Amino acid sequence: IHGHGSSFVLASAAALHAADGDLAGARTQLRRAYPSAVGTKDLPILAAVGVVVADVAARAGEPATAAEILGACETLRGSADATSLDVADLSARLRGELGADFACAYGRGRAMDRAAAVARLDPDLLPTVLPTT
Repeated sequence: IHGHGSSFVLASAAALHAADGDLAGARTQLRRAYPSAVGTKDLPILAAVGVVVADVAARAGEPATAAEILGACETLRGSADATSLDVADLSARLRGELGADFACAYGRGRAMDRAAAVARLDPDLLPTVLPTT
């Protein structure tokens, strides 16, 4: 239970940092949330952390990466998460930025096997230099 709680708390802290424009702070929190979520072996928990990773990628100017990560999150959940406001909002933003390319990038993530999807959510794969604006 501790791993589940810490995963959510750390991912929430990362989301707050990202919303404030502090992408480096968000990444720091995600670097703690990701291994915690992996350790739970609870794929929906890991997918929830992955949605924040995708948001940080989008805010860092990497919309195709963000869409791919969202697709990987769906792979881990086993289905789309149409009830998540965070997923719906991020998907809409990414569709606006990528247009038809959203489906292609999302599909790449959705086509990953479980191991590849877990690895794709690693925040260390985000751009090395994250803007803090």
